[in-house]
Amino acid sequence: VVANGVIYVLGGGSGVANKTVYYAAPNPDGTVTAWTTSVNQMGTARLNFGAATGNGYIYALGGNNGGYSDTVEYASLNPTTGAVGAWSPTTPFDVARERPVTFFDNGYVYLSGGYNGSIYISDIQFAAVRSDGTLEPWGSNYYSPTGRSAHAGLAYNGFMYILGGRNSGGQ
Repeated sequence: VVANGVIYVLGGGSGVANKTVYYAAPNPDGTVTAWTTSVNQMGTARLNFGAATGNGYIYALGGNNGGYSDTVEYASLNPTTGAVGAWSPTTPFDVARERPVTFFDNGYVYLSGGYNGSIYISDIQFAAVRSDGTLEPWGSNYYSPTGRSAHAGLAYNGFMYILGGRNSGGQ
């Protein structure tokens, strides 16, 4: 994910969940500065999770660490150095899952789809971000036509776009 011109790489790994957080800035020629390992690692090791940034915070949502997760944690971002603050838990969402698409738009964190071990999930959940970075309770009154996992999504010009991914038909 990207915030304030800094690229963040969180957790994941080669089939093993971890807590590591790296960050670096892109150069004008497209190369990237040396990666910095944050002293503040995520509180929960995660694999196949969603991440989003907004309002000076970074969020890690769901994923897998031996089981599907509905947890959310967040940290502040230093707008000058890119450094990551200490991670804290905030309001969990409904239905644990891995591989959701997540993004931030207009003061809300959105979470769409994913897989919970038995179904490809079609809901789209949203939570307002409070001024301290914590999340309000999640709402969900939107559904995509087909449950999806490992898809892409974004908000642009007042619209939400959900792209590609995988569903129960393998598509």
